[in-house]
Amino acid sequence: MMQSRVNIVIAVDVIKCLSEGSLLNGNLSMMDDGKYQSTGQGTAELCTVCCPGQVVRWTVVPLDVQTPVAIKNITFLPSRDDDDDVNDSGNGNGKRSVLDSWSSLLVPDTTQPLEEVRGPGYGEAALPDGGPSDGGAPDGASPDGALVDENPTLDVWDGVVPPFLEPAVSYRYRLELQMYEGERSTLQIESPALKVL
Repeated sequence: MMQSRVNIVIAVDVIKCLSEGSLLNGNLSMMDDGKYQSTGQGTAELCTVCCPGQVVRWTVVPLDVQTPVAIKNITFLPSRDDDDDVNDSGNGNGKRSVLDSWSSLLVPDTTQPLEEVRGPGYGEAALPDGGPSDGGAPDGASPDGALVDENPTLDVWDGVVPPFLEPAVSYRYRLELQMYEGERSTLQIESPALKVL
């Protein structure tokens, strides 16, 4: 039975990325939970194996929780052969337009609660002596011990794998990440891919 969703987690060392101006050199790691044999786990070259109709969810997480990072865009790239892919009328509506329409369907999911992505118990306040709480909450935590976040969502993007993609083909994509603001705050890589079964 096919897994209904494959999750791709993007862990980013924002401080290193900004100081080096690159998402490479170990500054970014990508992992997925797919049940098929994805390659490049833990690297920027992750190739996630997925099936038509399956939801793919990208979630970006900074290594240092005080440094913001967001997915700015995900765009599927043409292969060398796709650049010349035209139909009989001379219009470019072959594979390139398929990838363009797929990219346009990828959207940020701003309804994703933190607990669903991070799991129950994430960020619970730990008492130094392990004893019962006096009822007060540490800074940044609510009285029930969960961390309070001004933005109750993570930067999560969702998309459904279209049924018309060719199997056994790796579809590379450009992943653009926004860190802080300014002219050098957006970085991108073009090495990850999805491979359709």
